Amino acid sequence: MKPHLTRRQTIVGLGVCLGASLATPALAQPAFQPRDLTFRVIRKGSPMGTFATRFQYQGDQLVARTSVALEVRVAGLRVFRYSHESTEIRRGDELLSLRAETYDNGPTYTVSATPVAGGLKLEGPDNNRSISTRSLSSNCVWHPGFVRPQQPVIDAERARYELPRVEALGQRMMTVMGAQRLASGHRMTVSYANGELWHDAAGDWVYAVFNIKGETLTYERIA
Repeated sequence: MKPHLTRRQTIVGLGVCLGASLATPALAQPAFQPRDLTFRVIRKGSPMGTFATRFQYQGDQLVARTSVALEVRVAGLRVFRYSHESTEIRRGDELLSLRAETYDNGPTYTVSATPVAGGLKLEGPDNNRSISTRSLSSNCVWHPGFVRPQQPVIDAERARYELPRVEALGQRMMTVMGAQRLASGHRMTVSYANGELWHDAAGDWVYAVFNIKGETLTYERIA
């Protein structure tokens, strides 16, 4: 014989089930899942190269590999070349390690962040210090927390470590890969660069304008 449930027992039972479901991690809102991205980099109206980041999950770790290849040609002759390769490993909000190599039209730079007791050791041309594992690198524009920094940002080129100034720019419609998207913008400033970063409603980075080393570079999302 089936037991008879009173109205009060039914309500209490539903409340317990609802509370349990809200507390179940499997039903919690999923973390941001980054997608591979590629940008065309434009200088003075002409393409000069690409910026791309590829993502791979290894267990609970996210590996982000960024590759930048830029050049300027005059009368068919290459007068400037820049390349940057970095590998960043993260677990949730924590940075586990960073390794970056940069060729800047002659000079070469190496930046690394490696685990030490209580955090990470940041080493590069402009720094040699311990930092928080909660840090983001300058290649993490794809990360939703990049425009809301709680820690200084690691410059993946020279290991500078600064907390950016951030100003909200509001929203606007823009064409991204042939389709209209509503995007939110932020102006970010550090001592060595400034720029506008735009992310769509899903959190994807879709557009940017950077002012660095006396040049203005536009980043247009192409993949």
